Amino acid sequence: FDANGLLYIHAEDAVFPGVPQGLLSFDGTTWLTYTTSNSGLPEEFVRRLSADTLGNIWITTPGMGIAIFNPNGVVGYSCLGKSLQMCSGTTAIIDNHQTNGNSISAIPNPFLSSTALEVNLTEAKSVSISVYDATGREVKNIAAKHLQPGKNIIDLDLSGLNKGIYFCKVKSNENLQTTKIIKN
Repeated sequence: FDANGLLYIHAEDAVFPGVPQGLLSFDGTTWLTYTTSNSGLPEEFVRRLSADTLGNIWITTPGMGIAIFNPNGVVGYSCLGKSLQMCSGTTAIIDNHQTNGNSISAIPNPFLSSTALEVNLTEAKSVSISVYDATGREVKNIAAKHLQPGKNIIDLDLSGLNKGIYFCKVKSNENLQTTKIIKN
């Protein structure tokens, strides 16, 4: 079970008729199947899984090693490759924030003391913004803001933080997106 109460199971063979092997979740009503074509899974054969306190699902695969999975976007980590070295991150399900026109980025990134968060929206909405360190601990929270369609710039003063990797999470009622930021 993850932090939201979703049940996850893994299968090296098909579990249900017509459902492929891989990673499945169950919310009490609906089964979802995560595959390489609809998620960031490195392969569909999942050998082991475990949930961490951040809501991420750690998985092992026979051919691609270890990966971190979270259908809302990995929190606190990017991913671990087959070599167990840090590599570029992925979100679990194909990111609907990108396909529906919404996106976030930080400029400059890396930064020295502050960065500007660019939030592009297709429609007006209220968002909350949180910054987390690499362990998943929240280090800054910005009060909810009502943003307009198009490009919105939000200045983040992070001068009080140590050098390192952080994750900026932008959340609205129905969407969540995370971007990695680096303080030099």
